[in-house]
Amino acid sequence: MLDDDVKEVQFRTIDDFDPQSCDTPVILQNAKIGDCLNWTPGLLANRLREKSVTVHKSVSPVLQFQPRNFAYETIPFTNFIERALEDNGSFYYLRSLAKAARDEIADIRKDFPEIATDIKFPPLFTEEQFFSSVFRMSSSSLELWTHFDTMDNYLMHIYGRKRVYLFPPKDVSNLYVVDDKPRVFDFDNIDFDQHPNLRLCQWWKCFLNPGDILFIPAFWFHNVKSLNFSISVNVFWKSLPSEVYDSKDVYGNSALVPGQRALQSIDSFEQLKILTKANSQMLLEADEQEKFCRDQFNHNLSVISDSQKTGSALSKSVKSQPKSGSQFASPPIQLVSSTRLRKEDVDNLGNITPSSAYQMYSSSQEEGD
Repeated sequence: MLDDDVKEVQFRTIDDFDPQSCDTPVILQNAKIGDCLNWTPGLLANRLREKSVTVHKSVSPVLQFQPRNFAYETIPFTNFIERALEDNGSFYYLRSLAKAARDEIADIRKDFPEIATDIKFPPLFTEEQFFSSVFRMSSSSLELWTHFDTMDNYLMHIYGRKRVYLFPPKDVSNLYVVDDKPRVFDFDNIDFDQHPNLRLCQWWKCFLNPGDILFIPAFWFHNVKSLNFSISVNVFWKSLPSEVYDSKDVYGNSALVPGQRALQSIDSFEQLKILTKANSQMLLEADEQEKFCRDQFNHNLSVISDSQKTGSALSKSVKSQPKSGSQFASPPIQLVSSTRLRKEDVDNLGNITPSSAYQMYSSSQEEGD
């Protein structure tokens, strides 16, 4: 990858920005976000003092989720600040949680009332659309694993400096994804011989300074590195109707409900084949099974209108365990769209049934698809 191939995230003023009509990341400027721009590590340590926080701790500056190379540690906030600022061979990262983390959604205004009045959220969504707000702080040089979120969000940067790489949802096939997370780490030292498909990705890059707000459309992969001790607030909101999102999801990264239904249809079809094993004519060979799954998902995706190009994308890779003979493999099934979805479009994604799925497959075979 050459620097000339990397797209620079563009700057825009927040006054003329509409997230519903934006399908790429942008950096928003001139937003009034309150007195939080006066935050420093010392000021926050003085105000939050012995407040208990759960943090990630690692001996590596490059945090990995798969395989995990960090441990969770619950400590007083002042201890977290002291350790995160020290050059002691350990690296710390705070991703704030609600008090009942498994059942409640994080909201910095409720979880950190001592500093809540310092923060003003730019009005890019209604209160009904709001999902969560997350307090993020990290040691210098810490790089967070590459991931995507299922909701539009913005990263309000407050203190320090960050470098961010982003990739559109369509690059899921080239990011060496296992389950839903890329297995590529340490973006300062990428081995393109080991991961040649990364050269096929559309790379986006930006640097964030205090006061910058990075808008990240849903399902865009992003990798964030703190170039020095950093403080940010991450805000998520629902750009689609609430029923599309998993009601049990407190982190904002579960598959959308229509995607879950589509996957359940595929699983049901696999069970149907097992139950009818005596009728060998109904059984598909291994290569045909994969083609069936692709055809089924392509059918589901056909309901998505390309006429409404805007910010969010629907993308979920599944069954992405490596194939035999290779360390990584592209997901055989993907749910990827470059359009913002309408409610009626999303509703149709999960309507396929096992029986209609098999009929679809048979018809496509007869038509030579």
